[in-house]
Amino acid sequence: MGLFKSAITAMLLYQSAFSSPQFHTQVEGEKYLRNLSETVMYEESYIFLPEKQQWIALGKKHISLQQGNRVAIGIADDVTILKKTQTENDALIEYHNHPQTSKALVEAINATTSKAVKEKNITSPDYWSAVFKRFTLERDLFDVFPSDNDISNMIKDSYTFYGEHPSGSIQFKIVSKLGITTYGLTNEGKTHFSSVDQVREYATQKQESLDELLLPHINEITTHLPGSLTVDIIQHTREIAQHLSDSYLKISFVAYDSLDR
Repeated sequence: MGLFKSAITAMLLYQSAFSSPQFHTQVEGEKYLRNLSETVMYEESYIFLPEKQQWIALGKKHISLQQGNRVAIGIADDVTILKKTQTENDALIEYHNHPQTSKALVEAINATTSKAVKEKNITSPDYWSAVFKRFTLERDLFDVFPSDNDISNMIKDSYTFYGEHPSGSIQFKIVSKLGITTYGLTNEGKTHFSSVDQVREYATQKQESLDELLLPHINEITTHLPGSLTVDIIQHTREIAQHLSDSYLKISFVAYDSLDR
């Protein structure tokens, strides 16, 4: 289980926790991250300790779009605090938000479609409405799921944690515009990975699988565009999560309407 202890490196500069959380219960923290996901363009990372009802801040990253892809620039998770918390607690949840990057796509849409619009003389408001809705939907669905980097970090953190607490409990959650995603290793996954390269390859494969899974779902959802989205987006999201899960990784999704009841 000590395999990844020397392999966890900060890809970005990191510093001490950027702030002390002003919330205490799990619900308060999730609501804060939900609001963050809908209003800003940066990620914040936290650990929540269920037994102590305590939140610990880890890091903050600004999210920008480069050629339609999310790029993180800023402060990586504070490795010192992360390792200390993992050592001292046998139950924890690692949280981070995925910002609503669809707002920044207006500029990307204009840049990538202006030539086609000019050539085909497409000026219909319905056309632009359909294009924007599709781009927005694509980003919103994509942001629900862990990235390849999220999966790599999850595996590394899990192996480190279970090395300290073989019978402990660690979970990973993403708070996005549509809901809360929980992901983590299965029992088989806890013993499957034996090298950093194997982890990277697996995470890359999952990212490729997500890209392949999204397209048919987006096509089905947007069949009736322009107009309102009449298909159950949440159901599609759950189906994608189910297909991404395997014998090593479990992903589940809960929409906010279910949490608010």
